[in-house]
Amino acid sequence: MKKRRLLLISSLALLMVWGLGGTAMADLSYTIVDNYWGGAPSPNTVKNADVIGDKNKFDIASITVFTDDQYKLGGVTIKSKYFLAENYKNLLKKNITMGDLFISDDGWSPVGTAANHWASDTGKVSGTTDWEFVIVTEKPTADNYSKDTLYNTWYYYTSDGEIVYSTAPSSQTAWYRADQEVSFKTFIDDENNDENNHPSGKWSFTTQQENGVWWAYMTIKDWNLYKLFKDNWNNLAVSYTMSCANDSAQGAVPVPPSLLLLGTGLIGMVGFRKKSKGGES
Repeated sequence: MKKRRLLLISSLALLMVWGLGGTAMADLSYTIVDNYWGGAPSPNTVKNADVIGDKNKFDIASITVFTDDQYKLGGVTIKSKYFLAENYKNLLKKNITMGDLFISDDGWSPVGTAANHWASDTGKVSGTTDWEFVIVTEKPTADNYSKDTLYNTWYYYTSDGEIVYSTAPSSQTAWYRADQEVSFKTFIDDENNDENNHPSGKWSFTTQQENGVWWAYMTIKDWNLYKLFKDNWNNLAVSYTMSCANDSAQGAVPVPPSLLLLGTGLIGMVGFRKKSKGGES
């Protein structure tokens, strides 16, 4: 009897936290720590490395997908050295530009294994992930790139245009990773696919020092991925890299923790009800 009461109390507590939107549920997020390398490095001698070139310029540490407790607001935050203003502006002089965020709602299926960091996977290899959606980001110039400034984003089906793959920057033909999904070229001559006719949002970046090391956080705002993909959330995946793909991050996004808690609470209540019908023990 005591066990059943405890189970019921625990289940109700979980549901109350969900319903009231308490602090435990206020920050619903999942962080994909970058373990993806990807294939086609140049030169081939650096194939056993996550970052090609200077980690202090290109390293992407993680991608975080988040939403609020009512699933009304949300977005994606990418933690990277690349977005630090000095890095961004200097690399822009070398024709290295920021990328767009690719999204899949039918699963993440890179070629290879986690043990080898999917080191043979590229966007052009057979059987790899099919990215059906993209959030296109406004690419600021060196002159107007500044912290906390709001830049534009647009949401597309990738069938509305052409995926652009990573290529060698003009200034460093040997140091890049080829054939990774980088950006998206829309059919802007088609009025049905013009940017003005697509949902839009914003992005900005902030900086923070962690253990004496500076990182930048590029946040794509106003895109509640849970609301857009709630029917396929179990199969959601995201991908991001810069034009040279010196570092690339991608991975699967699991069910939000709150939904797991809610499911646990409901299962607990169902179990209590069944046991109650079966009599005392």
